[in-house]
Amino acid sequence: MAIKAILLLSFIASLVESISVYSDGKKTKCFEKYFSKYENITMSYIVSGEKERNFKVNIINPNNNNIYESNYREAGKFFNECEDSGLYKLCFIPELTYDTSISFDFHGSYEKGHIINAAKGEALTDMQKDILSIQGLFEQIENNVKYLTERYSSHGEGK
Repeated sequence: MAIKAILLLSFIASLVESISVYSDGKKTKCFEKYFSKYENITMSYIVSGEKERNFKVNIINPNNNNIYESNYREAGKFFNECEDSGLYKLCFIPELTYDTSISFDFHGSYEKGHIINAAKGEALTDMQKDILSIQGLFEQIENNVKYLTERYSSHGEGK
């Protein structure tokens, strides 16, 4: 029974697109995710609470180099192609000790539910390329709508 529960929780977790966490501002919160070379990383976040501009946000590649760094903004977005395969780390680093809520998306283009690299060495027809391009635009629109509605409504109540 315990194995079924763990499998069910793993399945549900794989469907989650955005994560919300609470921070008291005492510890850095980091999240790691594996991305493949040439995969597109998409990350967006919003921080709300007494001091929204309390957090510095970094994304660190497998070579331990910063590929994204915020300047204590309450919201931000990042989109980039991975140069290396490996674990990428998203960190929220508090500057001051304040209670805050953080909501964020951190996913890659090869994940289930996102555009899959259909080519894999095969030639795509122009029509297939157009379809994948349109699918990518719709995913961007969907992510932007989710970003605006879910995050601003949930964090707007705290303001």
